[in-house]
Amino acid sequence: MIVLAVCWGSQAFAQGVPKVIQDLDYDRTEIPTEDGEMFEVFIIEDDYNTLKKRMRKMKIVEVDREGTLLFVVREDDVFEYVSSRGVGFKRVTIYTK
Repeated sequence: MIVLAVCWGSQAFAQGVPKVIQDLDYDRTEIPTEDGEMFEVFIIEDDYNTLKKRMRKMKIVEVDREGTLLFVVREDDVFEYVSSRGVGFKRVTIYTK
């Protein structure tokens, strides 16, 4: 999956919480790269619709579909935002570029 490769390829660690999610419900966690190194991500599920509206003006980097899931990667100056949705599933994963 292209989107996971993009996520796993990142070696950067987030410098702080992205401003667009500071007032939203998010989980902060670490995910391993293919090399086993950890990088920090922010995951938003409950406030997906609110965040989606805030992300509309961000530059779209990539769009991908795998089965019933749609992935849209957007970016700002510091972070990449991977929006993924499908039947009964909505999530935005954010990580440092």
